Amino acid sequence: MTRKEQLDASLRRTLSETVAHIPLEKFAQCFPTFKKGKAIAAMHQQLISFFEDTCKQEYAKLIEERGLHQKLDFLDQCIKEAMDRKESGEPPIDIESKQPQEILKAHLYTHKENLKNKLKEDIEDLELENQSLSQKIEEDEGKTQEYMHEAQQILLQLETTVKNMDERGISHNVLTNLESLLSFIHKQEESQPGDEKATT
Repeated sequence: MTRKEQLDASLRRTLSETVAHIPLEKFAQCFPTFKKGKAIAAMHQQLISFFEDTCKQEYAKLIEERGLHQKLDFLDQCIKEAMDRKESGEPPIDIESKQPQEILKAHLYTHKENLKNKLKEDIEDLELENQSLSQKIEEDEGKTQEYMHEAQQILLQLETTVKNMDERGISHNVLTNLESLLSFIHKQEESQPGDEKATT
């Protein structure tokens, strides 16, 4: 059993022993006006459940904040490496013979590993965000193409309508106004690519 597993087992045993000191009989004595029965038993069970859940959450929070599991795993690794060196006949490490830089490097090992893992998680999050943004850009481009196609269809319909009106001898003023409108729309379309380039 690893030290991490021993810690978890110890916490569970401590919680179990603590709960054992709150039996139903003692709990019922706190409510002398209540008759012993299902009501008191239900209240007792709710109290025990709430106490256990709260303790487990606090244990988990404390372990996470202080990185106890990672530190215990690292301790197991160090002990295993020391035992392997001893079994292989390798002389023990003389800490006094080590340079300050080597000792400092050993102390910073865990911190560096945690930092590397954090950076790896940040990179993965950024990659997911980039994928989401790329997908949104592609969707927006598709919608833009649809709008442009619809606008072209409307222009064609307008041109056809103007031509039919001209053939039927519609008033010159009305025709002039429609042609001016079409000319303005065409100019707007032609100026858009240049404006976008200037903006970029």
